[in-house]
Amino acid sequence: LQKRLYYVYGYAFKTIPDLIAYHTRNRVNVIKFYGVAATKEPIMIVMELASGGSLLARVQDVKNPVSAVAFLLFDV
Repeated sequence: LQKRLYYVYGYAFKTIPDLIAYHTRNRVNVIKFYGVAATKEPIMIVMELASGGSLLARVQDVKNPVSAVAFLLFDV
């Protein structure tokens, strides 16, 4: 029995969790991971990303501080 390999951007992954871990590990601006559509090619990873980088970096930016209104709106 031959095991399936999942190919994404030229990389081969043995399992879906390996694929997810690889694509989310170095992305600090991932807000939410929704899932993987792997039933047919192309495999799609569905994530919500924060534009402009990570939320933590934005909150800690002393040169351009987040306003009090933004803290209330986004419950930071």
